[in-house]
Amino acid sequence: QSQLDTKLVIDIKGVKSASGTPVQVYTQKPTSNPTEISNAKNQLWTTQWVSQPHPPGTLSMSYVQIQSVLDSNLVLDIEGAKKVAGTGLQVYTKKPTGTTEQFNDAMNQLWSQVPTYIPPPK
Repeated sequence: QSQLDTKLVIDIKGVKSASGTPVQVYTQKPTSNPTEISNAKNQLWTTQWVSQPHPPGTLSMSYVQIQSVLDSNLVLDIEGAKKVAGTGLQVYTKKPTGTTEQFNDAMNQLWSQVPTYIPPPK
């Protein structure tokens, strides 16, 4: 749900389960029974933790892939792996992340939450 308006959610446009389908912000569908949940799968997401490959005994960063409930092989993806503001988001086939090379190739599908420092009151 968006914090701008909690009636808005991330939605796979047109309820399509094809790799490359754009995502959009859309009014949330009801999900109070199994039929409604089935009809809202293009708005339902899970997260899958992915750890950066690393040698034993070293620290690793962890990220998430935001995975569609409509099709578990589809994840939220920055179109064309572009590093340009305004680039579209889409669902795309989940890339493997088991090797350093694969992990680096999947960066446009990996997300993290940036911690925020809140200073103590004075």
